Amino acid sequence: MRLAALAFAVAVADWPGIPSGVASPRWWIMLLGACWLLPERIHMTPAHWLVLATFAWAGITLWWAVEPLDGAGEMVHLTALVFAFCIGA
Repeated sequence: MRLAALAFAVAVADWPGIPSGVASPRWWIMLLGACWLLPERIHMTPAHWLVLATFAWAGITLWWAVEPLDGAGEMVHLTALVFAFCIGA
């Protein structure tokens, strides 16, 4: 039931007038919904460690970026995808 509610919220959050993909409410609803759906305990497998290392590397590279705020929005998208991986795995 929670997954159906999240899918409905993401579908309703489509706002075509927003010029930026980062500011779209869809990604924020996906991110908050993924936090809501995460299990209490995650059994870490090698795939989890690989995804975590890739995510950490993406965050670390923002430190020496010319404009880190450009990549911060992409980190929101990547965070939602990492949470979705943890839910599904």
